[in-house]
Amino acid sequence: MVKALVSSVTSLVDCRTNFTNILSIYNGVDQYLIEADKQLCSSGCPCNLNSNKYSTNTTWLPYLSNWVQDPLNGKTNFTGCSEASKSIAYNAAIKIDPRLDVDQTFNAIGFSKAFAWIETTFNCTGWCSKSYVDSSGRTIPLFKYLYSDINL
Repeated sequence: MVKALVSSVTSLVDCRTNFTNILSIYNGVDQYLIEADKQLCSSGCPCNLNSNKYSTNTTWLPYLSNWVQDPLNGKTNFTGCSEASKSIAYNAAIKIDPRLDVDQTFNAIGFSKAFAWIETTFNCTGWCSKSYVDSSGRTIPLFKYLYSDINL
């Protein structure tokens, strides 16, 4: 798991690998978190940020300009996003890595509760991946809490 405070994007190294055994579900979890990260603070799910937390960290500033923010109606976690945004994230993750839900029993509500606990208990974001490459080729670090509160 990734510490919430990322010191430098260039130093990001992750533990992601292509497991072929029972641990292969972790690759699917990574992909789901990446897709949730893409949705939270997008036009489909604007976020409500506490500007103090993010504006004081120069590592994060280049990424904030791409986030869609709405101080009145924005969401503080992915769970608050619309069902459409949640479906987009799930479907994209399954398309890339179907191991997330091989038996079609994925419980998004249970996952969100469990991952909110992981974020706050271990003070971390992500699972194994620390970053992903977006559609424009930029490396995006996973540094925001997705399930507990983006402002923690």
